[in-house]
Amino acid sequence: PDAEGVYFIDRDGTHFRHVLNFLRDSGSFTLGTGPAMPGPARAELVIELQFYGLLDRMMPHYAQEQIGVSLLRRACISGTKQALQAAVAQA
Repeated sequence: PDAEGVYFIDRDGTHFRHVLNFLRDSGSFTLGTGPAMPGPARAELVIELQFYGLLDRMMPHYAQEQIGVSLLRRACISGTKQALQAAVAQA
């Protein structure tokens, strides 16, 4: 804080409304997905949530999603039915 007790956070405010809404009422907070949250915007939000240390709380399944995507991508590259079945089973 500065001399007056004011904090300055030098971050882009585009996604900060999600952070504020979560902090105001985390019990009823839901993060929209789909057309309301396209891929690039979601990626930007992930960066902001990591900065504030809130990624695991606001997007609790994000890590699992990333693992699933990696498994599916690897299965598609290898092109084997067994790899694809294993990826789907783990996702």
